[in-house]
Amino acid sequence: MEKFERQVDIEKLRDKLLEIYEDDDKYQKLYDFAQKLRAKYSDHADYRLYHLLIGSTSSKDLTKIDFPGEDSVEKFIYSF
Repeated sequence: MEKFERQVDIEKLRDKLLEIYEDDDKYQKLYDFAQKLRAKYSDHADYRLYHLLIGSTSSKDLTKIDFPGEDSVEKFIYSF
């Protein structure tokens, strides 16, 4: 099983997402990004930050936190 390699401040990301949700253009970009991840990764539901991105509840038992490189949810959220 993949282990967390670093800590991610989920609360800080959630606060940033709330700001994004208030802007229709930013929200559309968020939606498009989530759709891209869903199409690219068959295991997208195994990633904790994917669930945060789409506003769903994830299991605390998920061992994967974020996608690599340019697909990083954390990087995407902080790009706004």
